[in-house]
Amino acid sequence: MSYITAPRQELASNRGWDCPSGPGGALLYALVYLISKKALCRAWASVFFLVFASILTLIWRLLFIRISTNQAFLHRVLIIGAGSAGETLVKVYNKMNPKPFILVGFMDDDPGKVGKILGGVPILAGNDRLLENIESNSISEIVIGHHR
Repeated sequence: MSYITAPRQELASNRGWDCPSGPGGALLYALVYLISKKALCRAWASVFFLVFASILTLIWRLLFIRISTNQAFLHRVLIIGAGSAGETLVKVYNKMNPKPFILVGFMDDDPGKVGKILGGVPILAGNDRLLENIESNSISEIVIGHHR
């Protein structure tokens, strides 16, 4: 399993341009404001700018949500422990919409639980086969479902 990280200078160079509606709307507003000569036209330009910026912001947010919840970008999560804490985690996960990650399954030390389904999620194996399951299921995150 390998992790891909972006270089620091690449992240720093994109700062400030995360949302295209801000700079684009400001440029459009400045252009209309400088070209217009009457106060009424400037008032309409202000209204147009607010509507245009709002629509662009809404479109950007909808696109961001659609892209960030795409199955290809979601983390694959494995829960260690299929007890009451693990069951609570699955209940909370099942109520989430859209799903922020893919819940692959459980690992548990109790051999009687292995192969069963808990809240729609399979109990894959015992903890002794953890590394094998991480590799075979391409797990990117592990959550420990245990309470005291």
